[in-house]
Amino acid sequence: MKTLLIIFALLIWNLAAAQQKFSREEMIEDISFFGRLLINNDPISTVEEKKASRLYFEKKLTTFDKNDLSTGEFIRYLRELKSIAKYDSHAGISFTDTVPPTNLFPLPVIVMDRKLFVNIENDSIPFGSIIHSINGIGTSEILYKLTGGDTTSTLKLGKLVNEFFYLYYLILGPSEQFIIEYSLKSENKIKKTTVRGIDIFKYLEVDTQKTFPLHRDFFYTQYYPETDTYYLQLNSFSWPSIKDSNQSIQTFQHLFDSLFTDIKRKQAKNVIIDLKNNLGGEMSIAILLFSYFIDSSMSVAGTFKLPADVTLSNLVSINKIPVENDSSAIAILNKYKQHTVTEGQHDKGTFEQSLSPNLNKFNGNLYVLISGRTFSAAVDFTALIKAYNKAVLVGEKVGSSIYNSTAGLILQYQLPNTKLIIETPIVSLNFSDQITSKLPEKYISPDIKLSFESRYKYFLEKKDADLEETLLLIQQKHLKEKN
Repeated sequence: MKTLLIIFALLIWNLAAAQQKFSREEMIEDISFFGRLLINNDPISTVEEKKASRLYFEKKLTTFDKNDLSTGEFIRYLRELKSIAKYDSHAGISFTDTVPPTNLFPLPVIVMDRKLFVNIENDSIPFGSIIHSINGIGTSEILYKLTGGDTTSTLKLGKLVNEFFYLYYLILGPSEQFIIEYSLKSENKIKKTTVRGIDIFKYLEVDTQKTFPLHRDFFYTQYYPETDTYYLQLNSFSWPSIKDSNQSIQTFQHLFDSLFTDIKRKQAKNVIIDLKNNLGGEMSIAILLFSYFIDSSMSVAGTFKLPADVTLSNLVSINKIPVENDSSAIAILNKYKQHTVTEGQHDKGTFEQSLSPNLNKFNGNLYVLISGRTFSAAVDFTALIKAYNKAVLVGEKVGSSIYNSTAGLILQYQLPNTKLIIETPIVSLNFSDQITSKLPEKYISPDIKLSFESRYKYFLEKKDADLEETLLLIQQKHLKEKN
């Protein structure tokens, strides 16, 4: 039975070295609410599983003997709690403090093959260097701690490209200086250097200079005329700043129409869609993009369920939109519960999105680039593409399962004393058996996976390994057809 390791939402501007200490009584009150909230809002667990979770948290409460913990220390304690609640990585905890932290690890890094590499040109350690230890702790142990012991998770390892400095600060603590052991690819000798910790404002400046990801805009396109190949990197299925679902669909529809008109005008024979850094968004947008690759009308259907009784106390927002009172929260929840049927502890319903082939649909060769940071709605798109054999997948295993994605409505609560923000997704989504029966794996794997040696070679050349290998594959196919 899968356990829950509390996953942290990265809120850079709210990250803080909280100095306030909390009494045992205050923390017990927060732990008690935290446990009740997780268990009650869990959209997947059975009655028996929730009963086991309650017993687990009751035991934690009776044995809790800590006192005068800071916010950061308390988060570290919550992170160690395990529950049979079945949220995925949409769940999270975040700070609300506003004191800017200092003594952060100063270098952007990236993980490949469970190894840690320098991800920036700098004066301290050369770009691409392998980091062996930090302050006497080996990187294997560091990665184990920062991923909550799950170093097989491509999502948790992939997200360290943005979150390493934060998680290191939170779990291993700040440091005025960091003693780093590292080596270069061309040398076997391990070197040692010392770098000073930096504050959050300096880190944000440094972070803009990191090498990977190469393109960090919302979307990016490039055309390769020598092989008639059109490249689209799409980093989200949520439009920045747009909260209204209908407006979002219209805006994405306009973007996709524009892009695929351009693809048609250029007479591209190959399209590469890069979802390696797409952490999701709206499922309906992912399904909309899929409509540009179908040959006949069809529908995409599935089921969803959510708790019949959702916790309302200490609720501050839904999908990051503030709620004024219980009545306004209930109104939002009821909209989602329309056409559902209550069965035991859950409200259950179905969804169906009808699709017709787009006028600018693409009929050529499609390649989709995926990674551990391909998550949520991006996995939904990948699942559809895989189920209907529409593309060659290149990269690494995706970051979330095709089953029981807990998304849709994400509720934000504030603990009464520590003021931590707890995010609980309350909707469990599943595609119909018509789709999932065609997918043999819970976590979709690529058709083409690069070796670490190839990936590291491209990394040192500051090139996108998956893109370069896909372009090479297309070029070889192009030359073969030409001859």
